[in-house]
Amino acid sequence: MKITLDYQGNQQFKANARHFKGIIIDEPEAFHGDNQGPSPIEYFLIGTGSCIASSLIFCLNKNNANFYDFEVVIDGILKHKGPKMLLKLVKIIVTIKFRIKDEESKEKVVEKCKSIFQAHCPLSDSIINGIPIELKINE
Repeated sequence: MKITLDYQGNQQFKANARHFKGIIIDEPEAFHGDNQGPSPIEYFLIGTGSCIASSLIFCLNKNNANFYDFEVVIDGILKHKGPKMLLKLVKIIVTIKFRIKDEESKEKVVEKCKSIFQAHCPLSDSIINGIPIELKINE
């Protein structure tokens, strides 16, 4: 899987992923951006939350749970840390709310899915277990 980024100026990039071209990534003005699109950390949270949620939806569908009003809220907690007080993402809280038509089976299905679905999201697994980043410059 390969993504390309084209620098646009200030803190803005346009990303290309598969056949999706020109996805804008930018920072807010407070971080020297033009506020023309979500920031890298916001895209990271979007990806993490949607990966976890889609894994849960897959499990719910596999268990024939007739769900509706599905909503996901991802809260990224940022804090200044270390001797240089650099801004760091220190916690991600993913809150998922939904309803199941058969409320009596909801608890059983939710417990079954909760025990397995998060492991199926490659993003959450990478965050929990860590993933190495190899940086190559001008190679």
